[in-house]
Amino acid sequence: MSRSKLLRSLVFPLVLLVMAGGIYFYLRHRQGAGEPAVDDGRIVLSSHEKNAVLRMELETAAGRVVLVKKDGRWQVEEPYPVALNQARVDDIAYSFSRLFAERVVEEEPEDFGLYGLDEPRATARAVLADQSQLVFYLGDKTSVGDSYYLQVAGSPVVYTVWRTHGVNFQAALDDLRERSLPRLNPEEVEYFRRKWPGAPEIEIRKTPELAGDEEETEFRLGLWRMDAPYARPQWVEGNEFAKVIQDLPMLRIDEFVDDHPADLSRYGLANPRGELLVQGAENTLHLLFGGENKDGLVYFKTPGADNVYAMKKSRLPVMEIKPFALVEKFILLAFIDRVEQVLIEDGQEEYSLTIERIEKPEAKRGKGEEEASEAVYRVNGRETEEEAFKKLYQEVIGLRVDAENDRQLVAGEPGIRVSFVFDTSDRQMISYGFLPYDKDFYAVTRNGTADFLIARSRVEKMLAAVRAHAGVE
Repeated sequence: MSRSKLLRSLVFPLVLLVMAGGIYFYLRHRQGAGEPAVDDGRIVLSSHEKNAVLRMELETAAGRVVLVKKDGRWQVEEPYPVALNQARVDDIAYSFSRLFAERVVEEEPEDFGLYGLDEPRATARAVLADQSQLVFYLGDKTSVGDSYYLQVAGSPVVYTVWRTHGVNFQAALDDLRERSLPRLNPEEVEYFRRKWPGAPEIEIRKTPELAGDEEETEFRLGLWRMDAPYARPQWVEGNEFAKVIQDLPMLRIDEFVDDHPADLSRYGLANPRGELLVQGAENTLHLLFGGENKDGLVYFKTPGADNVYAMKKSRLPVMEIKPFALVEKFILLAFIDRVEQVLIEDGQEEYSLTIERIEKPEAKRGKGEEEASEAVYRVNGRETEEEAFKKLYQEVIGLRVDAENDRQLVAGEPGIRVSFVFDTSDRQMISYGFLPYDKDFYAVTRNGTADFLIARSRVEKMLAAVRAHAGVE
């Protein structure tokens, strides 16, 4: 090898090293970086604390978005305020603060159009806490597709950066908006209302506390009570209702339709056809629903704001759920400790289950014994063992309804009636009866209402158990 060739082989790599060092030094000072260089071989385009980024400006063909941080949260300054997904915006701030190039593509390109940098896809600008700025120009996606071409303002060098940064710098306003809706903890739900075309209105509220002079006679089945649509309030089946609340996160914004609608009737929201209101101890979810478009998206908004959103109809099973699915099916669960007598009437047949409580003398009470009385159980006046009596009692209070009564009225008087007499101060009585509905069902009547049906087989099984205990064939 000649001396001149040897000299060139030694000098050329040295020149490249000096150029790279010069570019790095220039970028570090041009972009106002505040952290020491990352000494792991990566090409550092920006190295800052993420919290140092206080303002971000993204300009794309879709428009200009300006984001500013106030009181630790990102807000939209331009084009107009909207609720933001803070994690998503923070991800963009991370791209500004920790940006590394994968490789240098060309140091002095003659044609920036080869990389889509003659008219950049995006201009991304950030202002840091020390008022220095970071400015990047984003070009086309590379042929491989996992990275983008990028240029730093003030330098001709073209780099490639990982695609995440390219996606971040091209973000439009809708990409940054919060799509999730308020979440609620089932145990904290205090009120629920659902209105939907073709479905009965459902209204559920937290079970009210007993009044000071109210004597409890029934099990309070769960945390909630259904006040509509039935003629009388019904207990709510807790597990089923909890599933409804747990599924509410399915409701989310799939499309931002119109932030400044000139006419809400265009979306069926001038007079909403549906409503969902769920109030919790901390959060409230309140949505008004309008029409449906050809793509199967249902328009909706929130009260007090005109922003129109849309969600997939497939997200709305809560709006079509039937009230009966949430109703506790037991007809009456009476506290046996408060029951004095159960009367069962079947036509001319009458059966009486009685509990006589006898006060125990002080001398016969065991140490630490809580019960101050002992009970005598009788069926039609005949004394019965406690275990057998309670098994029969379970047959009576275990009756459950099977379906809704789809008729407005069921005429006639109940042929079968069950009445509970309680040892309350007013000897309260609660009764319900069974009216013939068809060959398979009775309508269950209580307090003049007949909202539900019960299978005849359930009633006949209960009557058979009562007859057996009473010694009737």
